[in-house]
Amino acid sequence: MPRFDTMMIRRRTSNESRIAVISDIHSNADALNIALKELKKKNVDITVVLGDILTYGCQPIQVLEMLIEYKRKNPLIFIKGNHNQFYFDLQSAHKKTSYKLPRFIDESVNWILKKISPLLLKDIFTWYDSYIIGDDNKNENAFTRFDLDSKLVKESFGFKAKISLKEGMTLMKNKMVAPC
Repeated sequence: MPRFDTMMIRRRTSNESRIAVISDIHSNADALNIALKELKKKNVDITVVLGDILTYGCQPIQVLEMLIEYKRKNPLIFIKGNHNQFYFDLQSAHKKTSYKLPRFIDESVNWILKKISPLLLKDIFTWYDSYIIGDDNKNENAFTRFDLDSKLVKESFGFKAKISLKEGMTLMKNKMVAPC
């Protein structure tokens, strides 16, 4: 399982790292812009994106550009979501997904595929199925695990919390609808 060097993310003024988690962006650049501004104010050490950056919204290129720019200046980890997998599948040599998509999702995915072409989503960022920050071998409570398959997150505080992707552990989820 990939790991991020804890020394790189450890705050200089304390022993605690500030980890932000965002999810379910769904091509909404307006809401992402607000969330990223908030992250900059909070001075986070690392940001984890829990998947689903595209589909539904009508600003896929802007979302990709914003995330690319944010990643240039900030540690950013991407965990695959089911909507990301749609694009990985459809942009592969097989050109079909193992998911049975409702018509409205299929239409949204195909519209976005046209908008982002020739970009391949899987190549823009490094994607993980799960990720551990810290060293779970040294101290059971000194790491954070993100794993969407089990939907189990073990926090630095030492408690366990089951979350769904919809609940997302979103730092800030703005329900704005972007005009198309």
